[in-house]
Amino acid sequence: MTDRILLSTLAVLILASCGQGSVSISRTVEYQYSSDSDMLSYSLDVKLPKETDEVTRTICDTLMAILEDNMDNTYYLEDTVLIARYAGDPSDREAYFDYISKETCEKLRELAEAGRDEIKEYAPDVDATPWSCQAVLEPMDETDRYVIFNIYENVCYGGPHGEHMGDGAITFSKKTGRRVIHFIEPTAVRDMQPLLKAGVLSYLKDSGETASEDELMDMLLVEDGIIPLPVNAAYPSDDGLVLTYLPYEIAPYAMGMPSFTIAYDQARPYLTAEAIDLLEL
Repeated sequence: MTDRILLSTLAVLILASCGQGSVSISRTVEYQYSSDSDMLSYSLDVKLPKETDEVTRTICDTLMAILEDNMDNTYYLEDTVLIARYAGDPSDREAYFDYISKETCEKLRELAEAGRDEIKEYAPDVDATPWSCQAVLEPMDETDRYVIFNIYENVCYGGPHGEHMGDGAITFSKKTGRRVIHFIEPTAVRDMQPLLKAGVLSYLKDSGETASEDELMDMLLVEDGIIPLPVNAAYPSDDGLVLTYLPYEIAPYAMGMPSFTIAYDQARPYLTAEAIDLLEL
């Protein structure tokens, strides 16, 4: 078993494209931890913006708050309390991640080994499936107006397949450091049905499958024939607004995570004022 924790500041590169504020995906501070044993593979990889001014501090504080919200999967496993919540200085990022990683890893290892021993007792010929937990927060994309970070967690606690969790893409204004959560007006979901159906069909086509609209609706796990907006926020790209659904959110597990892009000219009537301002549409 190997354990390691690393704190390193990445090289500072001044990009001409980053005209607003000092935040850039090329200026980050990285926190890493990994541990491997017979019954558990655990890793944490977090890259936060280098805190140099109010904008970068605002973004870091928001990302840390989102991480803490996601820690329900770390502090608790079903009804089992894994570890006590971190009680130290929240501004000491290294101490926070060191505590979370080492304590969580040790507790998950204990539970995985206990599960293995229980299986051996009742089914000696059955091999227990090792557990795994991977948590990532990483820079994803940026323009002169916004920066996007991605946060996700892949876990498998001995079942037939794992679970993908996390907030996904998180978009910030480079000018203010504020997070833009709502790109699409929630009330627009019914009017957007043709776009959402076309998007899921395009995802299937890109995956090598074809289906009619009626066949698609028979496949999906939606109520009243209405495809909802994703739980995780949409995010901007060069080609348009990207929507991504989690496993089981609208489709069976075998369909994966349906993801597609809606061109800005098509999405424009349904965008929030905040999104229009950020994207300068």
